[in-house]
Amino acid sequence: HLKRHLDRYPQRPSGVEIGELGSDVGEDFVFNMNELRKEIVLYIVEGAHSFAIVKEKGFRRMMSKANSDFVPFSRSTAKRELLSMYVGDRDKVKDMILKAP
Repeated sequence: HLKRHLDRYPQRPSGVEIGELGSDVGEDFVFNMNELRKEIVLYIVEGAHSFAIVKEKGFRRMMSKANSDFVPFSRSTAKRELLSMYVGDRDKVKDMILKAP
């Protein structure tokens, strides 16, 4: 299987240059742990992953390598963040319904 893949795709695509990613990455980038936590929760939900993933050694290592300012958090924090996101979205939908003609 691997040999077929390597034969079919002999060259890996080159990495993305920093300037190609847009203005939100690079010198102007400001790390925001709250936003990252929300994105991790979305990853968990959309991928049907277990909340326990945030406790896994590999996940924590990956996140620390991605950004040294990453602060590990617990499953409880992830669940609490999800509930907060749900309540916020629920309230937005309620407001939209109430304002609808």
